[in-house]
Amino acid sequence: MLDSKDRFKVRGEYIKARYRHSIKVNPRYEEDTKVKILYHGTTEEAWAKIRYEGLKPGRRLWVHLSGNINDAYEVARRHGSRIVILLIDIECLRRRGIKIFKASKSVWVVKYVPPECIKRIR
Repeated sequence: MLDSKDRFKVRGEYIKARYRHSIKVNPRYEEDTKVKILYHGTTEEAWAKIRYEGLKPGRRLWVHLSGNINDAYEVARRHGSRIVILLIDIECLRRRGIKIFKASKSVWVVKYVPPECIKRIR
């Protein structure tokens, strides 16, 4: 394993970044039509904007979501101490035609999460 977050994968002689943070490539993520619950970890400061604008990819190409609260908490902890955990209403996304893709064993990605599909739980 290259890292604990499963950010990379080995393909032949190459190491590939799974989440395409900074280079525009076209990864072949598989749509996940079965996932029921996802979370997003953020900070109090970011929540002030998210609650009105939704979750946007910012400098990334995708919004990253976690499959459990602990992973979301760890993500948020890297960005500050005033941690906020968001529950993402997956059915709300699907009703709006927003597809959810599984990027790795613990990360899902979407293009956008509208504010009406977000509930703050911490």
